Amino acid sequence: MPVSWLAPKPAHTIHRLSDAAAALAGVAAIDAVTIATPNHWHSLMTIWSCQAGKDVYVEKPACHNLFEGLRMRSEERRVGKECLR
Repeated sequence: MPVSWLAPKPAHTIHRLSDAAAALAGVAAIDAVTIATPNHWHSLMTIWSCQAGKDVYVEKPACHNLFEGLRMRSEERRVGKECLR
């Protein structure tokens, strides 16, 4: 006899998407994005995520040079979103 009725119901749903465009297409249910891609995508996907109005957690290295880092920081400040590195 299954005991699925005993399992607690989750308070919220965790969305897992494998396509960056789908995550950034304005899905209102997604508040934050975790970026765990190859290193050369980190800065660009962080900028895209900020532009889409999402908070961002990006794994290290966040960028490869000062220019990328400054672009990420300026976009974060312009949009008013949080970017954790």
